[in-house]
Amino acid sequence: MKLVIEQIVFIFLLSSFWAAGVGAEPPTSWEKTPANLPVATMASEFNTRRQAINLDDAQLKGWNIFAKRLAQEGVSEETLKDIFLHKKMSQYEPLVFNARPTEKHIPYRKRNSLRERTNALTFYHEHRRSFIAAEKEYQVPVAVILAILQIETQCGKFTGEDSIFYRLARLASSGDAESIKESYPFNLKKHPGITLSEVKKRALYLEGEFLPHVLATIKYANQQNQNPMDVKGSYGGAMGLPQFLPGHYFTYGVDGDNDGKVDLLNPPDAVFSVANYLKYFGWTGVNMSTTAKRNVIWNYNHSADYVSTVLAMASNLDKELKSPPAIKVSKPKKISRGDTKPQKIKNRHHLP
Repeated sequence: MKLVIEQIVFIFLLSSFWAAGVGAEPPTSWEKTPANLPVATMASEFNTRRQAINLDDAQLKGWNIFAKRLAQEGVSEETLKDIFLHKKMSQYEPLVFNARPTEKHIPYRKRNSLRERTNALTFYHEHRRSFIAAEKEYQVPVAVILAILQIETQCGKFTGEDSIFYRLARLASSGDAESIKESYPFNLKKHPGITLSEVKKRALYLEGEFLPHVLATIKYANQQNQNPMDVKGSYGGAMGLPQFLPGHYFTYGVDGDNDGKVDLLNPPDAVFSVANYLKYFGWTGVNMSTTAKRNVIWNYNHSADYVSTVLAMASNLDKELKSPPAIKVSKPKKISRGDTKPQKIKNRHHLP
């Protein structure tokens, strides 16, 4: 059965959607979002020579074209075998996508409840020092960082159990001829008058957008001594408490507790990484207008409702942090990370 995606799930958690912001001037298209990673960024991590593919059609499970693309990017034959012979790697199916995506309604506003905020406040008190240090360094309010972590994963309670490689690979293979062939009649019915050229353009955009994150997943897995198929995250291909896409892990990930490694399942690292991300996209902390704040958060998730919910929850949390309800604070629990071994780094702000 062919998987039909009417809305591409994108950034940092999380889900990201193309939409017009309320009270803000967001990017006019995903293509102009500065978080896009050029393929060369991750391709440079692999052998620049084209790699051979000594796998037959049955072993590749229909992923022949995509496997060839990975080999062209320098992914080793050994890694390709690890991926395509993995029991979790499903048979290839063309991706049917919407060439004109619009924001799909998700009831983010329901997340701004007392119960949700109580969970966030408990998490804050367990990791108070990290929040205060991150706010001081990046000028991003504690309440904003906390709201994002709560909305994304309930502060680490739900980080996802999907194979993010498979999810991202499907998106990155949208430029295949079969996917375009299947997607055109779907889009013609949904958007009468749409041209094949427009569908192809969208397919190539998705391929270019997500292939770097596929390569980043392979890089991450290699550093953790994991099979790429075993890297877990959300249905949309994001991972950790802040729900970063793999490429953003390398770009914005921060070692918040200075233990020599970045691990997005580690609360201090997650807190600092969210603050670093928002700072990169323009959070100044000085006399910011509501519009300016919305534009920054828009880069975290392209949903007007998401942006509104983050700001509303942050406002409530800020008040509750100043006059908090009685909260039972337990000893911080170590979040399960399975076989993951966090990578070591040389400095706090940038991965090697």
